Parts: sequence; structure tokens; C-alpha cells
Amino acid sequence: PVVVGPEVLISETYGPGAALLRVQPGGCDVVWQDDAKVRRKRFQAHWSTPIHHAGFLYGSSGRHVEDAELRCIEWQTGRVVWSQPGLGRTSLLYVDGHFFCLTETGDLLVVKATPDEFKLVDDIPLLAEPAAPGAEQAKLLTYPAWAAPILARGLLYVRGADRLVCIELDRGD
Repeated sequence: PVVVGPEVLISETYGPGAALLRVQPGGCDVVWQDDAKVRRKRFQAHWSTPIHHAGFLYGSSGRHVEDAELRCIEWQTGRVVWSQPGLGRTSLLYVDGHFFCLTETGDLLVVKATPDEFKLVDDIPLLAEPAAPGAEQAKLLTYPAWAAPILARGLLYVRGADRLVCIELDRGD
């Protein structure tokens, strides 16, 4: 669930989709909810918690790699503002107007947190040093990279199947 004031967004990927509830003592009102009979749902969180920012919800929607999309929906209406297919399932971390977006295959992206459009700011290569001169660089993170990125004291931590990677972020000082 994502809680903003008296409102709670619940979402899942195995059928019903999402609903926004306004909670008060003794009960709740449905602000909006997906129609159970409609196949395409507004938002279907699987294992990654979506993030609310400035009246919009951002997160990975979809059960399988092939159908998952990074989405932005309007909080109060559930209207899908934009969808970005092709990333598979992702986890997000909001930092200073941007999202660190970790794909389950171990790619790390920086995306502008805006409802206007999906705006890729950077694709951060997470590659190991080649074993020999001229050899191909291996990815540091491999599937499944399901844990959300974590930021602590200027260090970004991302985890894949068998490795934790720590990235020192440049503060621009």
C-alpha cells in the first residue's frame, strides 16, 4: 500500500488491479478503482512498491517481464499519464526530483520525476573490469535484481542475484 494523508492506494497484479481509498474512522470510501471485468488495469504492482510524488504515482506495473511497464498515474483519478514499456519489472528510489530505476536484469537508470513524459536522464553502466585486455566487460548485477535501490550518506546501494554494488554519488560540490 501507498499512504498519503487519509488516502491509501492498494494494488496487485493477479487480477483486481488498483484502488484508491479514503479512510476515516469506521470505514472508507472508494475514490477510484479498476473494473474487475476490464483486462487492462491502471496499475498492477507486483513486488515493487510504487512511489507517490507531487500528486502522481510512479512505479512498475505488470506481472511478467514482457508486459511490465514503468508507469505514471494521476493519484486522484487513476488516469494513466504515461507508460514506458521495455524495461521489464523495476524498482524505484526517489532522490531530489529524480528516480533511480533498477531493472530486474541489473540495469540502473536515472529518470526525471515528471508527469509530463518518461524522461531518461542517464543510463549508469554497472560493468566489471574486463578479465583480459580486449575482453568484454561483464555486468556487475544479474537477474534477479529485485531489491529497491537504497541511498545512505551519498552512497547508492543496488543488489542483484549474488552481488551488492555500492556507488559513490557525486554531489556536484
